[in-house]
Amino acid sequence: MLLWIGVSEMLVDNSNSGNIQFKTHTGISRSFPVSAFKMVSQVMDSMREKAEIYVGETECQKRAIQLLDEFDIPRGLLPLDNIVEIGLVPSEGFIWLRQKKKKDHYFEQIGRSVSFAAEVTAFIEPRRMKKVTGVKAKELLLWIGVSEMLVDNSNSGNIQFKTHTGISRSFPVSAFVLWVIYCMTKRPMPISEIHKELRQKKKKKDHYFEQISRSVSFAAEITAFIEPRRMKKVTGVKAKELLLWIGVSEMLVDNSNSRNIQFKTHTGISPSFLFQLL
Repeated sequence: MLLWIGVSEMLVDNSNSGNIQFKTHTGISRSFPVSAFKMVSQVMDSMREKAEIYVGETECQKRAIQLLDEFDIPRGLLPLDNIVEIGLVPSEGFIWLRQKKKKDHYFEQIGRSVSFAAEVTAFIEPRRMKKVTGVKAKELLLWIGVSEMLVDNSNSGNIQFKTHTGISRSFPVSAFVLWVIYCMTKRPMPISEIHKELRQKKKKKDHYFEQISRSVSFAAEITAFIEPRRMKKVTGVKAKELLLWIGVSEMLVDNSNSRNIQFKTHTGISPSFLFQLL
């Protein structure tokens, strides 16, 4: 309806129905299952004993990607980069992801904003996440909870999103592919393509940039979070400083007139080079 009605009483049924009855000042009475009002953390606490739990950003990042790959779900569907805990109950297919804080993300290719709470849960199965909590999508001026995400197994190549209000939307899978830079072909490719090609080559590549006198080693698999003029949380790239190989964690193109690229490493070293030299 379009009215806000004051609730005057809430009664937990002590029979086996497991319902809560809500009474209003207008005399309207509604009953709903108790399970609908459980806190997410309570649900997780009941499953922690039988769960596989991973902690730490690096480990969680790796495990999250593995899970999405295992269930044939696009990596970019959950663009979370500050996960501190992941739990998986294999017997139930129940997963949870905890972030340091909530994250809002704008999917440019579909023109949609999505908000991911600090705690996201779902029941996961091949090509499907159902009973999702902690994910909201913006429709016009409203934030609506997403309850299910289903990857179509036909040739349409779509992902269907269902909400708690009954609204259902489909978008192309390509909008949710995590993009990275593949150093051997010098072109951007979806992560699914890169995996296939790199597994065939099965080798890393070392390259010497003559104009900046630096050797760089590219592993057989490279991943990164990419945004305009920036690649962050890079894995699989190392640069040689004196006699040491140091992992590169970020590459940032300066948007001023200097036209420099800044490289940040895991050790804190941060050299810059002219864009045209690379």
